[in-house]
Amino acid sequence: YNKFYDNVTHGKKLHELEKSTQNQFLKQDLKVERARKYTYYNAHTENNDKQKALNLIDSVFTSKVNANALAQAEILRNEIIKKSITVKFNKTIYPNENTRALINYKNVDSIKISYYKFSIALNEYLYKNRNGKYYDSDSLVNDFIKKNKAYKSYYRILPKRLDFNNHSTEILLESVEEGNYLVFLESNNYSQLNALSKNASCYEIVKATQFIVIEDEEETNDVLYLYDRKTGKPIENASIIGELGKYKSDKN
Repeated sequence: YNKFYDNVTHGKKLHELEKSTQNQFLKQDLKVERARKYTYYNAHTENNDKQKALNLIDSVFTSKVNANALAQAEILRNEIIKKSITVKFNKTIYPNENTRALINYKNVDSIKISYYKFSIALNEYLYKNRNGKYYDSDSLVNDFIKKNKAYKSYYRILPKRLDFNNHSTEILLESVEEGNYLVFLESNNYSQLNALSKNASCYEIVKATQFIVIEDEEETNDVLYLYDRKTGKPIENASIIGELGKYKSDKN
């Protein structure tokens, strides 16, 4: 059984039926089905052709005879031209040093990257959010961005891909000083084809620090050890603010 051959054969049969039928209602349904196969049947290879799907969808829009086909074509078109971006990078970074990030993207040729500084209290609030408790994290982040000025913003150009597929690339992020940050990425391109597609965005929470804290539970209390992340040496005379008060580290 050859799945690729089966899909190709099915697509050819659909096309033959589309050309032979005089039923315009059926012809519209067949065009949508062919467009769907162009989009999905080999979506995990480099051979899928979403441009052919868009051409078929445009031809569906020229006739109003089949309302359901029009609706399905519109849904399929929006899926094809939809922008998307996601990012992966270390959540704890060194201050004043560049770090690399992996960007996954679709229908995006450039992004704007903004850093927003925030307090530890908001950090805990956002993490509660993202664990699915109590709050709508996207709404919270959008509200925070509207009310606060970015610490810094800059742009990155992504390798241009015009095939409507998902791609990935690695980029170098600019350095930031010590602190907690909300890193917000948003698509920056505006082409005629996907002008109606909403801009894509994503965000991550990152901490720029030279310290690492290790907690050790003893019989009577908890002990916190504070080390330099690079040298591994203990940090002396550093202030630590916890739930029960403020503490200072010793040489151990």
